[in-house]
Amino acid sequence: MASSWRMTRRRFLQVAAPLLPVASAFAGESAPPPTPRPTKAAPPAVRPAFNWKKYSGAKIRLLTQSNHVWADIVNAKIAEFKDLTGIDVMVEILPDVRKQTSLEFSTGSSTADVFGSTLAQDGIKFLAAKYYTDLKPLLDDASLTSPEFDFADFTPRIMESARQDGVTVGIPLWSECSVLCYHKNLFKQAGVTSDPWDWTFDDMSKAAAAVRKLGADIYGVSLRGAASQVAGMWSVWLHSFGGTWLDKDGNPALTSPEALAAVETYGRMVREYGPPNSTALDWSKSREFLLQNKAAMWLDTSTLMPLDPSKFAPMERLGYTRTPAGPKGIRSPQVFSWVVAIYGGSKNKEAAWYFIQWATSPKFQLELSKKGPLPARRSVYIMPEFKAGLAASNPDFIRAAQFTLENGHGTWLPPFVNVLEARDVVGKLIQAAINGMTGEPLRQEAQKTNAELARIKRESGL
Repeated sequence: MASSWRMTRRRFLQVAAPLLPVASAFAGESAPPPTPRPTKAAPPAVRPAFNWKKYSGAKIRLLTQSNHVWADIVNAKIAEFKDLTGIDVMVEILPDVRKQTSLEFSTGSSTADVFGSTLAQDGIKFLAAKYYTDLKPLLDDASLTSPEFDFADFTPRIMESARQDGVTVGIPLWSECSVLCYHKNLFKQAGVTSDPWDWTFDDMSKAAAAVRKLGADIYGVSLRGAASQVAGMWSVWLHSFGGTWLDKDGNPALTSPEALAAVETYGRMVREYGPPNSTALDWSKSREFLLQNKAAMWLDTSTLMPLDPSKFAPMERLGYTRTPAGPKGIRSPQVFSWVVAIYGGSKNKEAAWYFIQWATSPKFQLELSKKGPLPARRSVYIMPEFKAGLAASNPDFIRAAQFTLENGHGTWLPPFVNVLEARDVVGKLIQAAINGMTGEPLRQEAQKTNAELARIKRESGL
């Protein structure tokens, strides 16, 4: 039988003693560092691939506006989206989508997934009520956003129409912008030869004065004056003069020197060089003076410009340019878009996002531009098909539109929940200026307007 062996303390010291001098010889030296083991680099993260068929079989409901060309094209091409994605879309084209969405969403039981919206009128209320979905998480998810979507194709200025308080709540459907349309023949008769591309509002007034001298029924300008329609277009003057709707503390700012100068300039231009009873002019009536060769200039939104030769011939009599600059050199035309958004209560947000990508793609916006609306994407403007169409027939109009797309402002109405009431209050101030109010009386009227706007804001609770 093998004997057992055990290391005792005494035995350990007997074995270790001869080694102690060797150990002490190396006591002052550090041990060499261990040889590092080669490490493998972590494999790159695998980005999930985008797949148009990922939500095949889903069903979504779209609410959109009846008088929008975009809705007509969606309805005509929706089968193509179904073939691409396998997603069914129930399209509801409504006479007043804003009214319908407000009613449905307020019940908390809406089955809508995607809807058309305008932030200038609904943004504050809808965001506060959580009717919008923040699109940024969807945009940032490579598995949900096509690599071809190219969000940067939309300019920061047009995206002002799609963001509320910094939240991306929609994607622009098209772009609308303010453009100055002028009558070439009347300019020639009046001896107006300067290039309107570089004009200030002072230059515009001088040209209007020259045309007004042509005859009793020939006017230098024809601009909106109706209380319910003038505020949005007047915002071009407001921002170009350096004014704002609200001050840094969020209070109405229409008594600032810049805002007062803007309203006084607009009022004087309309009063001295426009048709009589201009406070009754909406966009249609003001445009009619231009088309009847009775007014030399009409500053309004791009979607209303007389571009269709089958309706507004002869086209060669009219020219287009960007809006004038204010006295400080600021040129701030209006840029705006309806957006397509996802309802905050939708149970199909990913499928809804697939639809939005398809319905706002460069290809889709090119098709839309053939029906009149300007593209909201930069890339469409350089497509050969676009350049051969509207851009070829109206190059000056497209030049003005592209400038505005990059440089315009998106706050064309007072930023209040009850925006229509606020719009009309501002409209009455502008009408007072058109009717001849100036100086201190106009400042006092602007104070009253500020007080009314403050009340409207206070009563909204937002």
